[in-house]
Amino acid sequence: MKNLLFIGLICGLFGGSVFGQEAKPWSDWSKKDADKILNNSAWAQSLVKGGAPPEMSSRSGGSGSQGSGVQAPTQLPSEVSLRVRFVTARPIREGFASTLLLSNPKPTAEFNAALQTIIDKGFGDFIVVAVNVDGQNPQSVGATLQGLMRLKAAELVDI
Repeated sequence: MKNLLFIGLICGLFGGSVFGQEAKPWSDWSKKDADKILNNSAWAQSLVKGGAPPEMSSRSGGSGSQGSGVQAPTQLPSEVSLRVRFVTARPIREGFASTLLLSNPKPTAEFNAALQTIIDKGFGDFIVVAVNVDGQNPQSVGATLQGLMRLKAAELVDI
C-alpha cells in the first residue's frame, strides 16, 4: 500500500510539472528563449575549447623587442566555440525562425507563412546536423575546421 501511494505521488508530481509548462508559440519567443534553444538545449550543445594567450611579463629580462621601441604583436586567444545543432529537430527550426522574425522589424504575413512552412516541412527521413565554429583567432578556427573536415561518418559513430 505504501509503495502504491509513493508511486502515485511521484506520478502526480511529474504529471503536474508537465501540465504546468506553458507551450509558448515560436512566434512569441524572446531572443533569450531562441538563444537558449539554439545554443544549450536537448537539440543543441555549445562547447568552448582552448584558452587565453599566455601573458607576457613586462619585467622579463629577455632580449626581446622591449628595448628597441618596437611593440611585439598581441596574441589572440586560441579559444574556439563549437555549436552542434540537430537542424532536423523542430525546436531548432523554430529557434532559427524566431531569430529571423526578431531580426525583421516589420515582418509580412507572407514572411511568417514561409517560416511556418520551413518549420512544418522538416527533412523527412534525413538527419541534419549543423556545426558552427567561431573564435577570435583565425588560425585556431581554421585548424578546428580542418580537423572537422577530416572526420568520416564512421568515426562520428564511434564518438
